Amino acid sequence: MKLTGGKDVTPKDDIAEDDTGIEALSKAVSKKRNYVFDNAGVKVGDVLTYSGDDSITATVVAPKKILFEGEPMSVSKAALILLHREGYTWKSVNGWQYWGLDGQTLSERLSTHQADDNDEEDE
Repeated sequence: MKLTGGKDVTPKDDIAEDDTGIEALSKAVSKKRNYVFDNAGVKVGDVLTYSGDDSITATVVAPKKILFEGEPMSVSKAALILLHREGYTWKSVNGWQYWGLDGQTLSERLSTHQADDNDEEDE
């Protein structure tokens, strides 16, 4: 948002022309591998923060589930709920890009932990 003077220019609708394009887009944004929170150094009981609003939190309750608004669900489902409230009409998102811990998204934490694991293997 620094490049746009603080204005969010992210398209609110899926950017595909037809159902085939939307299906391809959904596959492209889906995770390539099925990770659990532990892969990113996140433990049951940790409190995650939504990247769009630091006052929105969820608690990790299982290896792949958070408790969000009183309901256990995936981070992707919770992110999609919040994005829909913000006016986005996307059909799927990678929740690991929208939830985080200690100032890093889960995706960033995963990359860091994978790099650390690779460094340990090289030693």
